[in-house]
Amino acid sequence: MLDFLTATMNDVNCTGDIRFNCIGWAARVIRCVAQKGVYAADNKDIILKILASALDYGGLDVLVNASEEYIGGNNAVELNALSAVWCALLHIYLLSLKNECIMKEKANAVFETGIDVFSHLKLVSIGNASSSLLGIIFNTLETIVRKQYVTKNFIQTNHFISKCLDVFKKDNGTWKDDKEVFPQPAARAISFFSSWRYFDLFNGDSDYGMILSFCAFALKTFGTDKVIRNSGIRFLNASFSFVRNRNIIKRSGFMEALGFLLGSNEIDEDEKRRFGALIGKIATLP
Repeated sequence: MLDFLTATMNDVNCTGDIRFNCIGWAARVIRCVAQKGVYAADNKDIILKILASALDYGGLDVLVNASEEYIGGNNAVELNALSAVWCALLHIYLLSLKNECIMKEKANAVFETGIDVFSHLKLVSIGNASSSLLGIIFNTLETIVRKQYVTKNFIQTNHFISKCLDVFKKDNGTWKDDKEVFPQPAARAISFFSSWRYFDLFNGDSDYGMILSFCAFALKTFGTDKVIRNSGIRFLNASFSFVRNRNIIKRSGFMEALGFLLGSNEIDEDEKRRFGALIGKIATLP
């Protein structure tokens, strides 16, 4: 499959939807094998040896090159093929392989490639295909962070927070609305940034401020989504312990977002009481 992927990308006569269909199906085969390595009970040792050999053969480089075939646009065939590529990358990074050093060595390149896709998707009208792709990439990058394959210096030097959040913003810098963003990638983004806390990847109050603002936007836009609601509130609660400049929390938009949720008919009264208490806590921060 890796040879087929490489041959497809090197074939100048293979273009358009046919090219991306070939990339997508090859990536799906790789993903299926990697998925078996993650979840299978039988023959797992054999599967892991196959995948370890694939890494030795340059499999991660091939998948990164396949991702770079996408240069923007709203073509569903291309977006679905790219989702298959990133599903393969995700399941490879979920594995524990004997040649883990290769996964760590290539992590920076995978991370940067994911961020490049975000920059293309900023200009794409969000639908099921692009939304699914965003979520898969955030999941992959979070897996890399949780395995501690990237350093704080790498994260901070490349300004990844602003680059990741930019995909959720309009050209004028304001957040997109619920017609332009789906809840699933927003939920994955909050989970991704929440993982940074555990590995000290944030660089002080300014970083927390950007994520708090994003969480507030997600709560206000998709507050009836329980996953977003719970993960956003968890990040806020953690911020009380880490953010020194309390005005950053006050100005994040969380009070407005929580106030908006208080008026929702889809949230029970117990949860609304907790939201009311949080609004009071933010308002009385010193």
